[in-house]
Amino acid sequence: MLLCLMLSMIPTVILGTFSMVKCRELLYRQEEVFVNNTLEQTNQSLEYFLFLYSNAMNSLVWDKSIQNAVNKEYTSNYERFLAKSEVFDVRIPMVSNINADVLQVTIYTDTNMYPYGNRIAALEDIQNESWYKQAITTYSPFFVRKPGSDNFLMICGIPNTSYKNVIVITLTGEKILNTCKTLFDTDYAVGIYDQKGQIFFKYVDLETEYRQKLFFRPLLNEMLEKTDKATFACWDSSDNEFGWSTIIIRPYQKIIAKANSLLGVVAGIIFLCILQVFFLGNTFTSHIVTPLEKLTENLDHIDVNNFEVTVKSTYNDEIAHLIAAFKVMAERLQGTINELYVNRIMKQEYRFQMLQAQINPHFLYNCLSMINGKAIRAEQPEIARTALLLSTF
Repeated sequence: MLLCLMLSMIPTVILGTFSMVKCRELLYRQEEVFVNNTLEQTNQSLEYFLFLYSNAMNSLVWDKSIQNAVNKEYTSNYERFLAKSEVFDVRIPMVSNINADVLQVTIYTDTNMYPYGNRIAALEDIQNESWYKQAITTYSPFFVRKPGSDNFLMICGIPNTSYKNVIVITLTGEKILNTCKTLFDTDYAVGIYDQKGQIFFKYVDLETEYRQKLFFRPLLNEMLEKTDKATFACWDSSDNEFGWSTIIIRPYQKIIAKANSLLGVVAGIIFLCILQVFFLGNTFTSHIVTPLEKLTENLDHIDVNNFEVTVKSTYNDEIAHLIAAFKVMAERLQGTINELYVNRIMKQEYRFQMLQAQINPHFLYNCLSMINGKAIRAEQPEIARTALLLSTF
């Protein structure tokens, strides 16, 4: 039974382990292909939005009428009115109408233009913002996440002016950010970094001690270097022309969770194999081992002159032939022993008869000689003569 169990379980365990390892590798490769495709689509979408938004910003920044409107000292309200009605009320709404994601366009200027709704504001309103210094010195659009919301700001300074002017476009991140939030069902994290490596967007759906470290780039790199690769799977892509990068992180155990579900199947198969081996073991035992044990008992009985063969087999196999041969041998041995025993008894009887035949005349001769002696002492010559003649005969 143990031999059958061992011979059957070894290949089963090896094949089960091999299938589990290959299944995990296959799932990881599928996940890798899927994530890479997702990254490519996300980058294409991100690049499209960045390109679209940058064009919208450049259409305002390099507009000569806007540059002229924010590069003069106004001497009357009429001049201000003309600038609002002919420039700002015309150019700014065009951007909002063409791009549905544009929520608001505001020009911050240090000229003496009066604030006008959400379109014109004083430059001093943004002097306390962390991005203010970059805004007044940079004439290329850059993006900043608006705190407390999914919206973000696209900011750019207006060149070729004597005054400091900054255009700020408030954009909704609903389309691209919601796309990032629905890449997977659960257990993943996604982060978008700008060209300077600053986190622009992050979404984390992980229950892990590394949750707070995932999207601080230096900490993320340090974590991935120190952490076993079997803990996290990380994919990074930065192949868009703006230099932005997207990172997707998934726990390795979540990727191979489907493979782990096969453990139950493998365990079930092993259990079925054990039952089958148990059944086959019992069959082999009753078919091979039990007859051999009984045959061994019959061999032991021969030592005590018991030649009865009690083992039987209804099969036509080697065991049955062995039992039949043993039965014939036992019968022949019993016949031989019986024959030898009878011959021995007959030989003993014959010898006894010979001895008896030797003893009878001698005893009779002694008796007659004693009679002869007694007759002579009794002076009976005729009796003595008769006994002598009889003993001589």
